[in-house]
Amino acid sequence: MAFVEYAIKKADVSYEGAIEVEEFIEHIKEWLEQHGYFVNEKTYLGLPGKKTDIKWESVKKYDDYHRLIIKTKITINAKEEIKVKKRVIDGSVKFTYEAEIKRDQDDKWLGKKSFMWRAFFDKFIAVEKDKAVKKELKKDVDDLVKEVKKYLNI
Repeated sequence: MAFVEYAIKKADVSYEGAIEVEEFIEHIKEWLEQHGYFVNEKTYLGLPGKKTDIKWESVKKYDDYHRLIIKTKITINAKEEIKVKKRVIDGSVKFTYEAEIKRDQDDKWLGKKSFMWRAFFDKFIAVEKDKAVKKELKKDVDDLVKEVKKYLNI
């Protein structure tokens, strides 16, 4: 069984105003893909002109042992739909995110004896590697949040 370490606890970015919904969603998805993440859409619940909830689990393979995961939830509440050339809403957007590191992603260290070796490996041998993995994940999340804020002009 893989070991999951929560690197960044749940946080969010909120915005109120006019937004082109599909363009915003596509922009964030493209950013994640350009940075090596595979975006897995867990849920997409939308009521036309009302509320939309989207949950993604974006995964990036760091090496054979580590996998970086960014979980995002986008909640859009439309107060009013404005028809321009594209679907623009006046409402609120809440971008929630958290990040985790999954170790032993292929379950190579299963079993009681192997688990003990994995714990030893994680605690004493792979310390510097773990620091580099955490640093990259935190940088990716910080850059993603900056991109969301830049797009929303916050």
